[in-house]
Amino acid sequence: MPFFRNIKPEINLIVDISSHSVGAALVDFAENKPAIIISDRLFLPISKEESRQQLENSILEHLDQILEKTIRDGAHKLHLKYSELGDKKIEKILCVMASPWVIPKISISKKNYEKTIQITDKALDEFLKDEATSADAGSGKDKFYSVGLEKILIQTKLNGYPIKNPAGRKAHEIEAVLFESRANLEWLERVEKLIYRRFHRESFFHSHILSTFTALEKIFPENKNYLLTEITGETTEITLIEDGGIKKSFGFDIGKNVFLRNISQRFNVDAEVALSFLKLYEEKGAEQKFNSDVGETVRQAEESWRKNFTEFLMKLNVNTPTIFLSVDTFFAPSFKRCIENKNEKTEKYTIINLDALTLGRFLELGDNSYDPILALSVLFLRKIHSRHL
Repeated sequence: MPFFRNIKPEINLIVDISSHSVGAALVDFAENKPAIIISDRLFLPISKEESRQQLENSILEHLDQILEKTIRDGAHKLHLKYSELGDKKIEKILCVMASPWVIPKISISKKNYEKTIQITDKALDEFLKDEATSADAGSGKDKFYSVGLEKILIQTKLNGYPIKNPAGRKAHEIEAVLFESRANLEWLERVEKLIYRRFHRESFFHSHILSTFTALEKIFPENKNYLLTEITGETTEITLIEDGGIKKSFGFDIGKNVFLRNISQRFNVDAEVALSFLKLYEEKGAEQKFNSDVGETVRQAEESWRKNFTEFLMKLNVNTPTIFLSVDTFFAPSFKRCIENKNEKTEKYTIINLDALTLGRFLELGDNSYDPILALSVLFLRKIHSRHL
């Protein structure tokens, strides 16, 4: 006998725009545990270096394709007409973006008073406003990324101790961590126009950094000090969290595509064939000479990524016990090897891979391919916008 829910579905759309891919998922929030109805991701070809304009055009083409596919496949899965899903059934649309589409800025402000004062919301707002104004230099990069996506007080310390609700308390020292992210106005308008044309809903935008941090804060509340390492096609974003607040963010232009690009160049094959070579190597499913040749190329790619990662750790003198790793399931072992490479900066860490086993406790994946960015975005959306929280 079929099982019918009495709860009306609350269907939401999540769109992810990473460095060289776009993903989309339809999620039902009607029950306590969100369920992914469908999810998919399209990757840009691994090719020669593109200009910003060429990259934008390629991303938008892929975004249009995946939105069309999401409506078509979602309508089929939900037994709806094509027009019904796009026009009537979507409650909210979240679009998360990574570098280079957004840039983060973290401001840590501290002020000492001669006498103990009472902290009020107004005093705190004025304090943050003064600090933000003094920090804005109006550089060319700031002018390009002209629109603020987020401006959130991540953490407040009074007399050196983290306090969630400082208003009404007394202190002689205030320290505040303000997280901001910015994007280019023309780019946002192009993205929003594409989404609106398909789903007839306004979108709200957030950064990968904030969405992932917020999701981890909810599901791993005991972890107050860690590195969040998010690896996409062409970039790696590393965020340092200390005492439960975002302290620093750093990125470099090497991601998982470095493996495919190196193999493509070594064997003169396209990216799809390079991926099959990499799978054979990981599974030890080919002859010894082949495994040896691919292995040498893989080690070169790992060393290239590890060098940048280690420089970051040394530069910031990072001393956190845990690393959360967000990367496609297939590439996770390679990057885990990179991090676990024995040296004085990395051998002490506990690495938690944000895979389907880890996050599957908090949402229903169904028969969809696991996508860590989309899964974390589901948990972020549920925390900040769902009626359940």
